[in-house]
Amino acid sequence: MIHFATTHVKSPRWIDVQLGYLRRFAGVDYRVHACLDEIDASYDARFDQVTRMTGRHYEKLNLLGEQIVSQASDEDVLIFLDGDAFPIAELEPRLADSLTRVPLVAVRRDENLGDRQPHPSFCATTVGFWKRIEGDWAPGYKWRTTAGYRVSDVGGNLLGELERRGIDWEPLLRTNRRNLHPLWFGIYGDLVYHHGSGFRRPYSRLDRERFRRPMRVPIMRRRRQERRERQLDQEKQESQRQSDLVFARIESDPDFYRDLFLSEES
Repeated sequence: MIHFATTHVKSPRWIDVQLGYLRRFAGVDYRVHACLDEIDASYDARFDQVTRMTGRHYEKLNLLGEQIVSQASDEDVLIFLDGDAFPIAELEPRLADSLTRVPLVAVRRDENLGDRQPHPSFCATTVGFWKRIEGDWAPGYKWRTTAGYRVSDVGGNLLGELERRGIDWEPLLRTNRRNLHPLWFGIYGDLVYHHGSGFRRPYSRLDRERFRRPMRVPIMRRRRQERRERQLDQEKQESQRQSDLVFARIESDPDFYRDLFLSEES
């Protein structure tokens, strides 16, 4: 049995998309446990279990994890899945192989300034392992980015616990053949699609870094800052335009990922 833990915030636009890909690729008996935040109750019947909570992303994930652990068998598979993420290939054979070798498989977004933590867009483990390590999605444990500063994010404490215990895990890395954006619209391990920022305006730490250059000439600082702010606004608008275009493609073409994203070897 697979237990999916997913979250949807304010907009139901991803619900039917995600559930459709789960029906197509989950492959075995599964249940979908959802945390719905400011979404109409008419959507509750689409899921096996619904929790309503307004709060931080990691708090919702931890709550879902606790609920599933209290109900499921230790040998059941537990998959955390962002609301704008879903499998694009059969899960069962890949996970059956991976979880015999390591206790956890997750997206790792190296492209986001070298993020090292398991990312909740897709993280698969067993109920027993999550229970044993008292799994925690909260930020806290820090790492150094490729830009040179220390950062933490959702999944930070999970990374810290894995490293403290010396536990190996399998990262699913970005395998896009074509990149419309260096972070959004990603395929990981030719197994999972993550749209990225599907419930908020698409603007990332990676985008912010492009506008962090120091100003060394005081007299030019204001003009350069104004120019960067205009460029930043244009970047946000373009990211939103791309996000909407890709979402429209996803809705109209269930095999959207084949021509656009899968690696040459697939």
